[in-house]
Amino acid sequence: MLEIEGVSVEYRVQTFGRRSLRDWLIARVTRAGRSDVRSIWALKDVTLRCTDGQRVGIVGPNGAGKTTLLRVIAGILPPTHGQVRCRGRVIPLLELGLGFHGDMTGAENVVLSAVLLGRARRDARQMIPRVMDFAELSDFADVPVKYYSSGMVARLAFSVAMETEPDILLLDEVFAVGDIHWVQRAEERVLALLSRSRVALIVSHNPGLIRRLCNRGVYLERGQVEAEGDVDRVLAAYKERLAGQQANIVDNRGLSAARLHLRMEGHLMHVRAENVPLLGENWVGLYEPDATRQQYLGYRRLVDAGGEATFQVDLGRVYEVRLYRWTPGGETLEAAAEIDLREGRPTRAAPADPADR
Repeated sequence: MLEIEGVSVEYRVQTFGRRSLRDWLIARVTRAGRSDVRSIWALKDVTLRCTDGQRVGIVGPNGAGKTTLLRVIAGILPPTHGQVRCRGRVIPLLELGLGFHGDMTGAENVVLSAVLLGRARRDARQMIPRVMDFAELSDFADVPVKYYSSGMVARLAFSVAMETEPDILLLDEVFAVGDIHWVQRAEERVLALLSRSRVALIVSHNPGLIRRLCNRGVYLERGQVEAEGDVDRVLAAYKERLAGQQANIVDNRGLSAARLHLRMEGHLMHVRAENVPLLGENWVGLYEPDATRQQYLGYRRLVDAGGEATFQVDLGRVYEVRLYRWTPGGETLEAAAEIDLREGRPTRAAPADPADR
């Protein structure tokens, strides 16, 4: 059904041996200076075979090549070496909302996206009420998408994709955005879609989700397959790797301008982030106090600089919320806040020992 044979992906990055802006400008004007081309291998000789009925969970650290692999399978990115053979319709849910036209309304983008995913124009028009209702955007159907928030765009794109009939389904962190109510509804809809698809590949940082949805695991590290097979065995191998790299996370709270604001609504904790760094990927995690980086109770990706996340929590406990940023140069802790629900009011935590993070 899906065969990935010796796939490698190389990015070639050109760099100049100049340290300052002045030197770079002089080199550009005079055509002087030596440029170096550096190769970055996002994938290295990856070989996988997936048969009907397999739900493959893909895990690995940021930058391991997980999204690159899904893009190659989807035909978005050509491999440098190797080949991919797919039998059937491939539906990728990678960057939700990618391809939406900002000047078109939500309803018009539903039709556009559905047609691009292979639906007939008449069927696409009939989908509009269902899609807008599930996305909780019925009141915004005639509003241009450029006025939507990032969360609204993600919900709309997800709802369109759920109307498809894929043979091969590709999911990349589709549950990492949105509030807890939306995530619960989305998971229910994905379960129904999985039952209709023949093969599914799911990228997630949530081991609980991988265990619930998948019957096979793949662990990627530096573009290579480090382990594959039984889900529990693959997750154990990944967890062992993470345990040895806790000390590599840099505590940047003393220099970062990022801040977290917590607000309770019943059993829901709303986390709003401000001054989030624009470079890299930003994640908000829910923890017990003094837990290590990977001992999170919940995890959400922030899709913009003023992102918000929602977690379902138990009253009568103490929680810590942390903002982590990942870049190719490493991972940093940008902000943290503690809330004591035994007293019912949020309090800021004192800086913790970076070695525990």
